[in-house]
Amino acid sequence: MNEINRILLERIKKVKFSDEERYTIENSKDYKKILKIKKDGKFIYLGSKYEVERDIRKFLGDIKKIDFNSIILVWGYGTGEHIIELLKETSRSNKILIIEPDEKILIENLLCDNMDIISNNDRVFLFSYKKENLKRFLNENISGIEINSVEFVNYANYDRIYGKEYKEFCDIFIEFIKNITIELITSLHFSKQFFKCFMNNISTIVNSTIINKLKNKFDGRPAIVVSAGPSLEKNVQLLREVQDKFIIITGGRTLKTLLDEGVTPDFVCTVDPGEASYTVIKEALDCSVPLLFSEVSNYKITNEYNGKKIFFKDMDFEDITNDLLDIKVDSLKQGGSVAHVCISLAGYLGCNKIIFIGQDLAYTNNKYHAESAKANEKNSISKNENYLYVDDIYGEKVPTTMILDFYRKNIEQMIVANEHITFINSTEGGANIIGTLVMSLDESIQKYSGKVSIDKNIEYILDSESQINKQTVIKNIIKILRSINSIEDICKKAIIYTSKMYKHYDKNLKVDINSTIMHLDKLDYKLDKELVNVKSIKKLYSPLVARIMVSDEFKEIPDENEKQKGKRVALKSETIYKGLIEIVKQAKIELKKVEKKLV
Repeated sequence: MNEINRILLERIKKVKFSDEERYTIENSKDYKKILKIKKDGKFIYLGSKYEVERDIRKFLGDIKKIDFNSIILVWGYGTGEHIIELLKETSRSNKILIIEPDEKILIENLLCDNMDIISNNDRVFLFSYKKENLKRFLNENISGIEINSVEFVNYANYDRIYGKEYKEFCDIFIEFIKNITIELITSLHFSKQFFKCFMNNISTIVNSTIINKLKNKFDGRPAIVVSAGPSLEKNVQLLREVQDKFIIITGGRTLKTLLDEGVTPDFVCTVDPGEASYTVIKEALDCSVPLLFSEVSNYKITNEYNGKKIFFKDMDFEDITNDLLDIKVDSLKQGGSVAHVCISLAGYLGCNKIIFIGQDLAYTNNKYHAESAKANEKNSISKNENYLYVDDIYGEKVPTTMILDFYRKNIEQMIVANEHITFINSTEGGANIIGTLVMSLDESIQKYSGKVSIDKNIEYILDSESQINKQTVIKNIIKILRSINSIEDICKKAIIYTSKMYKHYDKNLKVDINSTIMHLDKLDYKLDKELVNVKSIKKLYSPLVARIMVSDEFKEIPDENEKQKGKRVALKSETIYKGLIEIVKQAKIELKKVEKKLV
């Protein structure tokens, strides 16, 4: 039994019902088990009282495709008859996730000893539906590279009987697919850029202040987060007279806008690795405002920026950074844009009121950005494009995109997770952000600014030696380089054996195949051990693994014979080894540059 099932069963075993409250498991007319429940004062069967077998066949027929990597996501446990049949139709490599919207059904099956076969199966994962916990369950059991392998199927009349829960589930699941797809595409697209930025940022990280020094330094103070939305021009000028009453945090795009308005923010954040993030801040690189950055921030910005630098850890680099620096650096919650980092920073500083301006998350007045923060002369959206339309703060509709809406929903999740903080939307336009108080900036200033200036003293906080030991970093880079050389050597040896293996199955080449496979197993074991020592190149080989996982060329085919399997496994292994050789060659070049720069 897996841990998820064990925890669920231990919990529901403690739930007590009277006989009147219990559901009933009966025998159907075709001699299968069927559940009778009471809902809204009526007795209802979950499925057909007469032909459960027909329900099962329809259920299995609704699954479009089951291959080696398929994950079957099932809405409804019932009596588990359909799950037992599904287990027979699938292989050890297939995961089955069961969402049960009515916990009393699981309890009834447990009381009737009707769960052992299913709950004890390690590839079955049970979830008693709770809207607030669903996203975590999906995240824990479906990775980005598995998303295209998910087959969703409803059992019998579950979608009608539990219509409200079913709609909730579908909305959350669709949102989950969109979010994980965006994250995967971003990760794969920027993998090389992430690595290049990380390598080029190491020397800057070594000489920076780590974010830990700022924890709760402005506890109970109000903050203003400035973004570049089209509504920014409506109120940004109001900050000039009150900048000493708030902690002002901005992204790179709006830094010059603020400076031109006579406003000196307290922190500027940069997170994107792309050239565009450099373009929008390059005219303000001589600024002295402290710059907050992570491993993957654009390295041209971090290298050229004049002000003091504060380093925070990107959550995706947690194990990598800890191993390289040998000290714990705190991370900030992210959500896809620099605004999320600005909001996280405000919370990390201890600010209990966070005011948004320029946070349109939509194309207010059909504009991309505020005029003062536009990237180029073209600042109006095209009428020919298809846009989403969402509610704005006035209850009207405003055009946006899937990405901007993704950002909005991530901000809303941050608001839910920080109920001790009051969030105020003073953008005066744009998409409505659920969980915020909507008021003008003038009203926010009147309500939340203190009578006296905030004693910020940020320069003093940051004016200390770096807590990162440069010699430790150099020592760890040398260890990584040593492992990289070993990985390259292992992969070259392994390619010789995979070539023999392929020829054996393709052209009946006479080799000792058992000995060949044994040597490959030993080399794979060594390779796994060395890869643990080079977590810093994980971002480079993750796309390689993802491409192989989703490739039809390497998926197990139904009823494949020994020859087909042997060729497939040999080709898959060879692709991995050759890909790793190219990756470690690239990594070696970058790491030697870093070592030279630090010495």
